Amino acid sequence: MESEAIIRFVLKAPSKSGCYVRKVVIDDDTTTPARLKEDKGKKKSKGRLPKHLAGILCLADHAHRKRTWRGRYYKIANVSRKKSMLTNGHAKKMGIDIGHWLYQVKSKNLHEIQELADVPLRHWCGDHSKCDDSWCVSKKIATEGKVDNQKPLFDMSYELDRMTVERVRKEQDEFTTPKRLKEINHEFSTQLNESLNMAIGRGAPKYKHFSRSQSIYYRIAHVIITHNLGIARFVHRLFNLLNITPTTVLVSGRGSVVKQSARKRRSGCGRKKVPTSIKTSKISQ
Repeated sequence: MESEAIIRFVLKAPSKSGCYVRKVVIDDDTTTPARLKEDKGKKKSKGRLPKHLAGILCLADHAHRKRTWRGRYYKIANVSRKKSMLTNGHAKKMGIDIGHWLYQVKSKNLHEIQELADVPLRHWCGDHSKCDDSWCVSKKIATEGKVDNQKPLFDMSYELDRMTVERVRKEQDEFTTPKRLKEINHEFSTQLNESLNMAIGRGAPKYKHFSRSQSIYYRIAHVIITHNLGIARFVHRLFNLLNITPTTVLVSGRGSVVKQSARKRRSGCGRKKVPTSIKTSKISQ
């Protein structure tokens, strides 16, 4: 749905406001940039824009870039312990450091960002010369003239740590190419849109919607249908539309769930029970 909204905005902006869109800040995905290219009329072409509106520069939201980058470290943490010393706790901490680094460089120009591209890996190896003391504890301790007793994440005297650093370096090199760094060279954010999406879709959150698409349109439509028809009638209509016969297990299972929930409502399950000692003390008073 996000890509559709952007495409509509790009197409209507010249006639509505007399302006042309040249940059957009979006989630760190591949669908929207592909659709914002020129439509060449080919079957495999995903472009949706005419030639005079194409060529839009897609920038990445810093929060989404952080999550995408951190996900690579979680994958390294899940490999065999013989190949990597990273754990999920390490990956979480590295994701926090990536977020701090993105905040450090977002107001700098592209040349300065390229010079600071290796800061996260240097930080994890114990080199804090290029870190910012606003987030690097070791750099802050050094500026205050105190002794830093913190151990680095990677100890290069161990072979396993050196193997892990090489894996981390490959992932970092992918996110620090000139093209990727250019995508984060801005001070905009899409978190306000995310908050609005969560507020609108509060009754249909993403983490409770299991489908091929997590679009807010489909999530809200699903909630409205199930609310108006009920889950049982909705399932039966869906199966009839697909020409599929519901199995006995599905029908009987749904019926048992409905009966069980009805019994809970009648018996008052789910209410907060008052301990017997409190009841007796109130009566004695």
